[in-house]
Amino acid sequence: MTIKTTCHSCHHPFQVNDESACLLVTCPSCGIEQRVTSNLKRTGDSTENPYSAPVKSSPPSLTKTRSFAGMTPTKIRIRTVMGRCFKTFKRNLATLLVIEVIQAAIFGVLEVIRDALLNAQKSEKGMDISRMYGVLASLVFGLAVFTLVWFLFVKMRVCLRLLRGEPAGVKVFFSGGFSFISAVLVVAILSIPSVLVFGLIAYLGNEIVVVVALVIATLIGLYVWPSIFLVVDRKASVLKSLALAPRFTDVNYLNSFLIYLIWSVLPWAGVLFFCIGQFVTIPFTILFACGCYLAMTGQLPPEATDVGQTMQPVSSAS
Repeated sequence: MTIKTTCHSCHHPFQVNDESACLLVTCPSCGIEQRVTSNLKRTGDSTENPYSAPVKSSPPSLTKTRSFAGMTPTKIRIRTVMGRCFKTFKRNLATLLVIEVIQAAIFGVLEVIRDALLNAQKSEKGMDISRMYGVLASLVFGLAVFTLVWFLFVKMRVCLRLLRGEPAGVKVFFSGGFSFISAVLVVAILSIPSVLVFGLIAYLGNEIVVVVALVIATLIGLYVWPSIFLVVDRKASVLKSLALAPRFTDVNYLNSFLIYLIWSVLPWAGVLFFCIGQFVTIPFTILFACGCYLAMTGQLPPEATDVGQTMQPVSSAS
């Protein structure tokens, strides 16, 4: 005998064995775990009324697009998320450190090549050859910046997988696709307020205007910061990610401010240890950011939330 049920997140119908009653099962559509309760219809049950009206399920709270199924605005507790991220970090420390070392090695090699080209440009007397060395040095610098940005998104994808208990193999390095371009555009959009603030500092020098602009830029960033994770995790478009992000920060605005403070302090703490500490603080900061995103969107596995008292789902109108 089987039990017919419907996923409470994406509303996808599926069947499970009768032995799975009151146990956790995984939705084959969105992958969200849920408990099978006893009030579900069973196939072959003679007490089921074949003439009863079908039960209409409520639409998803965020969007009807399947790729965003299972996302529920959830009020989180920073301490709970921090503890879960720390446990995940300890279990996967080797993986995260290897990625940091690979990034540092590639970036270091590119910087050595760039310095060699710049030195060759200075020592070369011919105008054409000197210009060629300068162009090559600029290309190598651009490749180095691209490497840093690419590895940032790689680490985000790896951290999301680790927090979900999924394997993070080598293919994660090359699974970004076109979402990488969208992520870069989102970062560029989020950086516009900061660029304007630096412009005001450079040209106006008015402390009051600079402070007001800095506050406005910070408020905007706190309101839409999950957009970059929506692009990396769900391959959302730029506009869709910016539109969905406020639905999760609405119920976590104070938490977002605390998260911002932690992001600002942790990476600089690694600098105090002759920059070696950044090999630990930077991956943990990214892991913590991913954990906050998953918790705010209700996507952390059941063992991550550690009962319902720590994470409180909040209903959201579609």
